[in-house]
Amino acid sequence: YGSIRELKEELELFLERRQAIFLREKAQGEYEKLRGSGKQHVDTEISFSHFHRARFAYEQALEIWPDDAEAKEGLADLFLLAIQYHLNRKELEVVQELFRYTKPISAKQKEIFLKVKSRYEHELKERKRVEQIGVQYDFFPSG
Repeated sequence: YGSIRELKEELELFLERRQAIFLREKAQGEYEKLRGSGKQHVDTEISFSHFHRARFAYEQALEIWPDDAEAKEGLADLFLLAIQYHLNRKELEVVQELFRYTKPISAKQKEIFLKVKSRYEHELKERKRVEQIGVQYDFFPSG
């Protein structure tokens, strides 16, 4: 290092990134708890506390180190998992909100995102079709 100032700046950067890595690893642990024992699909009750702790830790890690690719990818995985869970429960309004925050990074994430987006759109159309039938046959009063 050319000066003490350069050394100090480098040390501060190291400490900040170390904190970001700690937060990312904490988030990854919460994400793994959320996924359960290596299941690929969400078919059981999601733990909202694990989701929120993981989301908070990923977002805090990215505030400290915005270019941390692992944290960005982890956050996207977390949102995709939540989308799949809520889509399975037909909670389309929740899914719509989650789409706003989901930013797929990897090619695999983009592929999953497109699949769940297509499924979401299909579910929306189906819901509208059923509602129209309900109104047509007076199952659902209009107004």
